[in-house]
Amino acid sequence: MRVMHRILPFFVALAASTFAAAAFPANETSYVNVYIPAALHSDQPNGIRHKMSNFGRHPAIGSLDLPVYFYFRLCEFPVDSTQGYPPRDGGRWEPPFILMTPRGGCTFAAKARHAQMAGASALIIADTTCLCDDENCKSNNTWKNDGTCEAYEPTMADDGSGGDISIPGFLLYKDDATPLVQAIVDKHQSILMKIRWHKPQSDSVHFGLWMDILDDYSKKLFQDIGPIVNALGDRGTFFPHYMLHNGTRTNCGGAGGSGSGNNQSAPQLCENMCTNNGRYCYPTHRRNGTAVVMEILRRACIWKHHGPTKGDIGAKWWQYVLYFGEKCGDTFTNENCMHEALKHAEIPKNEVENCIIDSGDPTGDDPNTLLDAALRSQIEYGIVTAPRLWASHRALDDPTADALLAAICDMSGPGSEFSVCKQCLKNKDPVACVAKKYGTAKVHSKTFHILLWSGLLVSVGFFTYAYKRYQEGDGAGLSGLNPMAYAMLRDQDGGGSFEPATTQL
Repeated sequence: MRVMHRILPFFVALAASTFAAAAFPANETSYVNVYIPAALHSDQPNGIRHKMSNFGRHPAIGSLDLPVYFYFRLCEFPVDSTQGYPPRDGGRWEPPFILMTPRGGCTFAAKARHAQMAGASALIIADTTCLCDDENCKSNNTWKNDGTCEAYEPTMADDGSGGDISIPGFLLYKDDATPLVQAIVDKHQSILMKIRWHKPQSDSVHFGLWMDILDDYSKKLFQDIGPIVNALGDRGTFFPHYMLHNGTRTNCGGAGGSGSGNNQSAPQLCENMCTNNGRYCYPTHRRNGTAVVMEILRRACIWKHHGPTKGDIGAKWWQYVLYFGEKCGDTFTNENCMHEALKHAEIPKNEVENCIIDSGDPTGDDPNTLLDAALRSQIEYGIVTAPRLWASHRALDDPTADALLAAICDMSGPGSEFSVCKQCLKNKDPVACVAKKYGTAKVHSKTFHILLWSGLLVSVGFFTYAYKRYQEGDGAGLSGLNPMAYAMLRDQDGGGSFEPATTQL
């Protein structure tokens, strides 16, 4: 007992230190840090600044404490595991290990695949470009510093082939990666790296949908997630995206092509498919692709001016899109219907038209900022196919409303569960449950509402008339009739306009 009493504090301290080392903010996806050498250790809550890959089929929760090897030529295959840093006497990398490589030369997914096939348990990519607002990086770094910078740290996104990747990947910011590279490559130091990742938990959730505007399944999925958006309210932020084709990749854009069919070098290639001189296209032979792109741009403008704010899920955008889908269908050239949709959602027509021109005139030869953002989002998030759902910091493998609801509910922490999760997640049909409790997406025209109110007013007027006639009569022998039935009988006797009801089938 005395021995146990003496060593118990040691085990308590060990457990506490282990927990402290492994813990990181619940709303963060991952943690990356160096523990040997201690001089490279970061005291930040989630360790060294980084971004985790959003592709692959690695476990949702994991922990690694492994040595790091650095290899320059990971875009080439096969990988030579006798090379790299720190140098060894002809020996191969001893598994398990983490493989580190510089950014550039091929896609993130290709590097992850090569690292996986070389036996790595995780991939670390060292960025080689500073952020433009990181003065420390631009002034102090020398490793691969060519003087260029970028506004945002790129997302470690899929290239469309990452479904076979089973190891996690992490992109380190240049200012944080450079000391590690210099320690391994220049000083030949051994590094022990700690990596943790889990499903982030938060009081609010960001999620999105990439849609093909003409695809029936995309439209069905959009309608299914509408009640989920409504159920989350201010605790959820939904962002919609529509798929576009970059016309410059197929000789449609700029000097190489035209979206309006004016390019004589390829008169049939991009005709009636693109805007902005072939930069943004929707390939189709059944519809006018140019009109489709214009509608995508119109919805982007509406989202820009009427997207989500506190207490509003972006109701006007939803009203416009749902009305358009119900009343206009896939007829994107019907301007009258489009104007009716704007009127229904109470969106000023000139506001949208000005936004379209200000973002980059679709009939001109200049880029459009909103359509550029749409193309960029596909690349940054690694979206290749549609429909595609995004939640929990990654693209979901299953593009269904059930999978989205499950991913959202996974993100809510203990004590802060979303109400819709408590009510519907364990239901036999969770999506139907959400739709029943939080409403399905239905829209009605103003004509419908006028007729509805007119009918109610007529009914009230008639009931008042009937009651007055009932009071004027003596009521003898008719006390069992209600006032409306009495009025109908009196009108029939007096040659009124009501016809006798029939009991015949």
